[in-house]
Amino acid sequence: MKNGKCSLTYRRIYAVALALILLLPLLLVSFTGCSSNGSDFTLPNRVLPKDAETMSYSYFRYKIYDDDTVLITAYKGESESVVVPDEIEGRPVVALEDSIFYQNQQIKSLKLGKNVERIGMRCFAGCSFLKDVTLNKKVWSIGAYAFSGTPWHSSLTDEFVIVGDGVLLKYNGDAVGIEIPDTVRHISDAFTMKNIVSVTMGDSVKTIGEFAFAYASLLCNVDFGESLLLIDKYAFTGCEGLPSLVLPSSVERVDLNAFESCYGLNSVRFGDSLTYLGENAFFGCSQVRMLYLPSTISELPIGAFEGCSALELVLYAGDEKQFKSIVADTSNYLLLDATIVYNATNGR
Repeated sequence: MKNGKCSLTYRRIYAVALALILLLPLLLVSFTGCSSNGSDFTLPNRVLPKDAETMSYSYFRYKIYDDDTVLITAYKGESESVVVPDEIEGRPVVALEDSIFYQNQQIKSLKLGKNVERIGMRCFAGCSFLKDVTLNKKVWSIGAYAFSGTPWHSSLTDEFVIVGDGVLLKYNGDAVGIEIPDTVRHISDAFTMKNIVSVTMGDSVKTIGEFAFAYASLLCNVDFGESLLLIDKYAFTGCEGLPSLVLPSSVERVDLNAFESCYGLNSVRFGDSLTYLGENAFFGCSQVRMLYLPSTISELPIGAFEGCSALELVLYAGDEKQFKSIVADTSNYLLLDATIVYNATNGR
C-alpha cells in the first residue's frame, strides 16, 4: 500500500508539473501583453515656467519644470564620455533641450540617466565621433535628426530600428506599404521624405513624433490604430498626397504645423478626445472642404486653419453657445465664416 500511495503521489506531482509547463507560455503572453500594448503610457503634462531660472550643475545648465523635474538646457564640458545624471539636487532629469551637443567633436560615448524621457531635436546631430550610445527604457520621444550624422546612428542597420520605450528611430527598408511592428510605441522621424504610399499602425502606437512622415509626398493612406495620443510638430507637413484625415477618438493633441501644406486634404475628422490644437496645424491646406470639430476644443490658435480657402462646412459636436466660447485667432476667419452645423455626430 505504501508503494502504491507513493506511486500515486508521484503521478499527481507529475501531472501538476506537466500542466504548469503547458500553461507557462500562456501566462507569459498574458504578462508581456500588458506592457506591449502601451496601456501604461500617458502624455506628461509638465510645463516649463516662462520665468524658469537657468542653473548650473557640473558641466550642465538646466531649468526646472512645474512638476519639479529637470530639463537640461546646455553642456559646457569637453569630455569624450558624457553621462547625463539621473537626478540634480534630488530632482529627476527628464529631458534634453534641442541642439545641446550639436556638432560636438569631443563626445565619443553617451549614457543617459535612468529618468530621461525626451531628447530634443538635433540634440547630438553632427557629433562625428559619437559611436557608443546607451539609452534607458523611459525614452519615448527622440526629436528629429537627434542623432543624424553620428557613427552610432549610421551603424543601426536593422529594417526597423527600435530603441528606448519602443521608439522607432530609423527605417532602413524600401517598401512603399509599411506595417508598423507591434513592438513600436512611438515613431520618431523614421519616414521623413520616404517614398511610402501607405502606413498601418497597430494599437501599440501612442505617439507620432516630430517630422515623422514629413514631406512623404506620395503618402495617401494612413491607418492610425485606436490608441494614438499625440501627433507632434511637423509630423505630416508636406504630405500633399493625403486625400482625407480621420483621427482616432484617442488623440488628445495635434501639435503645431502637424499637417501644414497637406494640399490634397479635402476633409478632416478629429476624434472626440482632442483638447489641444497647435499653431499652424493645418496652415495652407487649401482643398479642405469639410471639418468635424469636437466640443473638447477651447482654442483655435494662430494659423490653425489659415489658408483653408475651400472650407465651407464645419460639423461641430457642441451647441452654438459652446462654439462661440471658443477662443479663436482672427487668422481662422475662413473656419468662422463657414456653414456651422451644431450638435453634429462624428459620422465615422
